[in-house]
Amino acid sequence: MITYLYDAVGTKLKKTVVDSTVSPVKTTVSDYIGGFLYQQDTLQHIAHEEGRIRPVYDSGKAIQYTYDYFEKDHLGNIRVVLGTQRDTAIYAATMETAASGKENALFSNIDNTRTAITSISNGYPTDNTTSPNDYVAKLSATGQKIGRSLVLRVMAGDTIRIGTTVAYNSTAANTSNSTAEQLAAAILQAFTGTGVSDGVHAGIGANSPIQSQFTNDTYNALKNSDANNNASDKPKAYLNYVMFDDQFNMVSVNSGIRQPQGGPNVINVLEVQSMRIEKTGFIYIYTLNESNEPVYFDNLIVVHNKGALLEETHYYPFGLTMAGISSATIKGAKYPENRMKYNGKELQSGEFSDKFGLEWHDYGARMQDPQIGRWMVLDPLSEKMRRWSPYNYAFDNPIRFIDPDGMMAAGPGDPFKTLDEAARDFGVIYNKISISKNREYGTRFYSIKNPDGTIVYSYGKPEKGDKNGAHPEWTQIPRNSTLEADGHTHAAYIPSYGEGNDVFSSDDMRINRMLKIIGYLATPSGSLQKFDPSIPTNQDAVTTLSIDMPNDPKDPKSPKPGDNSSKTNNEPNTTEPGGSKGPDDNSGANAPKENPVNTTLKDVKFSPNN
Repeated sequence: MITYLYDAVGTKLKKTVVDSTVSPVKTTVSDYIGGFLYQQDTLQHIAHEEGRIRPVYDSGKAIQYTYDYFEKDHLGNIRVVLGTQRDTAIYAATMETAASGKENALFSNIDNTRTAITSISNGYPTDNTTSPNDYVAKLSATGQKIGRSLVLRVMAGDTIRIGTTVAYNSTAANTSNSTAEQLAAAILQAFTGTGVSDGVHAGIGANSPIQSQFTNDTYNALKNSDANNNASDKPKAYLNYVMFDDQFNMVSVNSGIRQPQGGPNVINVLEVQSMRIEKTGFIYIYTLNESNEPVYFDNLIVVHNKGALLEETHYYPFGLTMAGISSATIKGAKYPENRMKYNGKELQSGEFSDKFGLEWHDYGARMQDPQIGRWMVLDPLSEKMRRWSPYNYAFDNPIRFIDPDGMMAAGPGDPFKTLDEAARDFGVIYNKISISKNREYGTRFYSIKNPDGTIVYSYGKPEKGDKNGAHPEWTQIPRNSTLEADGHTHAAYIPSYGEGNDVFSSDDMRINRMLKIIGYLATPSGSLQKFDPSIPTNQDAVTTLSIDMPNDPKDPKSPKPGDNSSKTNNEPNTTEPGGSKGPDDNSGANAPKENPVNTTLKDVKFSPNN
């Protein structure tokens, strides 16, 4: 059972999950306090304008905090999560019995290749890498061809360093006694079973990249990729590493081999210097011997330095994650997955121990099911858009429209004939949200020249701030556009701000003069103001374009009930750039037609509780 607790204006305060799929029944409580998220009274993260601050808990150590940054597309979808935390993982296969439990959990072929150094009849050179150093991995074509094997999930930007020691007693090891078919089959056998998974991909097992793509030809290509490490007068024994991306393509730049270059009865060191991972996927590391002559590998060390890339997410149009081409680093329980996904909304998922859950996006007023592209409850403003199903999301056009709060679709990117019309659209849509959420929103306005030479105006998806400010400069606009203006709202009415609630601040005007761009302001009283930096005095540079924006009744300057000035047009863009209306739905083939997406609303007054 999942229950939610909201305050009077619809702000989510608490989520309680009662999980009956386990015994005893497990109850998990998540508390939302502003941008803070607590789970079972433990802080999970703190939201900020560019991402989140995440506490790092490590037993016996003081809590540290790290920053994760979100990269968004033009619809506000979180596409990439970049982190400042840098983790280093070291994987070691020493072959010593004291470490066998841990090594068997990480590597394949530990126990079945372990050989005591005292049992090697021709002796083994002194190696003080570990103390004691009593065991090595014995490989030969007549016995175990493949030695210790490791598969790692890696993200683009990570670095990998690999090293191992190897020794042999006879130049007979210079002769290969195995075919590519035999070796490819042995390699695949080493990477069978059940392993780490990400989306629909598994590191090992039937659906893994290596099982699907590693063939005889792959083995030969890998072996022949480096002539310096495939010499005919050297042992046919190798340290191998092969990388596959999430599309199951081999990444050649992150794949290769290392061959012993020294003579018999000496310790040869095979090493792959720090290597930057070019694509997200899986890297497979293993040792092998093609010859009948035994070759002894020891002390395989892999150092994995994790980079900034934590998550990369791609979406179907209505918000369902494309699991096959999305990816996330594997950090275990210490890393709370980012749940701010499609349109920057929180994904409610995986609430129960069996990994099932709601799989809905929480927009505030309603929750949306990305699997069917529909809302789960009626539109609270359905009477304003009577030609559309009250369950439709974004007018069935999620490529163009977004729904900021689950109440009415909006269209940042819609074309307008004038800059003031674009500003009015921003004010109508976002002043209502700004007041109800008591946070400022900021955006940038731009112009684009059409192929026919006409100029249209629009604005980027607004960035949300807090009650004290927002950052229009963070709004993304198209590359082929020209920046014309910025704009912001002033959140809900704050009595202590007095007149400052409904006027441009001196900082606002100073910045617009410095940037030489127009500024727009939507206020709690419902006015839309314009600041023109080309006019010398600040008093003369401000004009009021409209007083019929959504307003906060607590603001003394808001229109009173019955005042005609409170009438407003609260619908998204009503006309195309040319001024013509779009098609209707079923009013007759030749009837005058009106765009159902852009229906005009009359005599509607919004308050924070709508």
